[in-house]
Amino acid sequence: MSTVPKKTWYKIQWYSDDDTPEERKFILKLDTLLVPYLLVAYWIKHIDQANPSNAYVGGMKEELGFYGNELVTFNTLFSLGVVVGQIPFVFLFTYLPMYWIIPGFFEASFFPAVHYVLGHEINRRGGLFYPGYGLGSMTSSLVASAASAKLERVHGMAGWRWLYIICFAITIPVGILGYFLIPGTLAKPNRIFLNEEELDVARKRLERDGHKVGANLKFHHIKHTVKTSRFCTVVLIDILWKSAGAYKTQGAYLL
Repeated sequence: MSTVPKKTWYKIQWYSDDDTPEERKFILKLDTLLVPYLLVAYWIKHIDQANPSNAYVGGMKEELGFYGNELVTFNTLFSLGVVVGQIPFVFLFTYLPMYWIIPGFFEASFFPAVHYVLGHEINRRGGLFYPGYGLGSMTSSLVASAASAKLERVHGMAGWRWLYIICFAITIPVGILGYFLIPGTLAKPNRIFLNEEELDVARKRLERDGHKVGANLKFHHIKHTVKTSRFCTVVLIDILWKSAGAYKTQGAYLL
């Protein structure tokens, strides 16, 4: 007869049952570094992503003569860059010595870069940083309205142009901060916060879960992945999700 205690749905379990004290200490440190930064980065990311729509209603439409499908084309090209860029960036992550700074500057690399953690930890950390999406959507309009109300024609520039300057001034420091906070990989670790003992704990955890430590991504890995039914199912669900309103901040309804 099994003696494993029954788990209740309302109990929050931060660690796995088989995590050792050393692993739990390492996980806590990793979460302390990762989760707050990713929340802020995701927040700023969605403020930036909503800029075209906010600028469109804040004077960009009239100043640049956007009276047709220009906004839709603009947002489509943005999404195209994200889609096309994700696989190349995932490939480069295993080769570039300082890949963790890339998410601060290239949109396509953000999600692949932050989802490299183990199994159930992806869900936990994702659930904690993903509210940044809602925060970005809520506060982007506040930033835009403040720029239009307070900075219109300051130094001869329209408020919507100041909006881009403000977001630039916020985004670049957050991207640079990621260089110091994101731990990297075992092959190319960020040693500012992680010592050899912690890297050894991480290495053992990866090997225990069947990961090949230090291996680079090859083209045949990507080819094998895209042929699986799981990949096709996820792509289909993602298309339906985005079509149902995930990109509502892009504001095609403003036309």
